Amino acid sequence: KPLAGAWLLSREPWLEGKLPGINELKVRYAMGEAGGRPGYGQAVERWSVSREDGLRRENAGNPSLRPQFTREHEVGIDLIASNNRVQLELVRAWQRTKDQIILIPATVITGYASANANAAVVEGRTYEATLTAYPVRGRDWTWSINANADNSQTTLVEWGRSCFWGSNAGREHERTCAGERAGDMWMQRTVRGVDELPSWLSDVRDEF
Repeated sequence: KPLAGAWLLSREPWLEGKLPGINELKVRYAMGEAGGRPGYGQAVERWSVSREDGLRRENAGNPSLRPQFTREHEVGIDLIASNNRVQLELVRAWQRTKDQIILIPATVITGYASANANAAVVEGRTYEATLTAYPVRGRDWTWSINANADNSQTTLVEWGRSCFWGSNAGREHERTCAGERAGDMWMQRTVRGVDELPSWLSDVRDEF
């Protein structure tokens, strides 16, 4: 159910002529939805046969996988100024994905290390700024300068199962659990004596 709209503020009678140097000012909004169906390798169990290994399990398929569904909203401001020599675009977008297809550890009895499942609700947001300037604009050639900046964050907000170390991208330094952000790095440090224990273990330091 897509939805979009824009408001050209610079052409409003109550604002026209009151913004010196600005050629155009526009605010806009858009909402879109998209679905992603499971891939063949995610839904179908696969085996391989080779002369060296014989018959070997390769992928734990999940025929019960449902398509994942994402809804995204975007708000933007577009500005053109200095006789069309400067263009500025500011965007904030946020999205929510339900039934996210994610790789989770499989039970040992299956013989597989992991399997795909509709296991999460993921939310994300993005800030983006784009600046384009034309210091020289002639009949035969034009010199343009572009600058971009963005910041994105994705968080696992619903996770109705046990947490585990690792991620859908195969990075072992990440942790998959409700409230964790994608891309956060977790490190570990080996404690070699009771004096190095954290303060929250001070009451039980005699057990070490």
